[in-house]
Amino acid sequence: EPARVAASANLSVEIDVLASGNDVLEKLLSQAGARMLNGRTEQRGDGGLVGRYELQVPMSRFDQLIAGIVTFGRVDQRQVSDRQYRAAPHPSV
Repeated sequence: EPARVAASANLSVEIDVLASGNDVLEKLLSQAGARMLNGRTEQRGDGGLVGRYELQVPMSRFDQLIAGIVTFGRVDQRQVSDRQYRAAPHPSV
């Protein structure tokens, strides 16, 4: 099987209201044909809230989704990368 490319991003985006950020994220996911695999909200030491999300998005829409996410808050950190994966061989039975 040929290699496939899987992109990954780690973004830290500061927003004023977490609930409104979640609403925007849901809309962006819908537009990109993506889905949320995992999400959680935590309280920081300063009392603020931070949301952490794991998303699955078609490779062809990855850049579109990242561009949308960075527009709804102040980007504190951004790391985007891609990797090539090959299917693992099936073990002999």
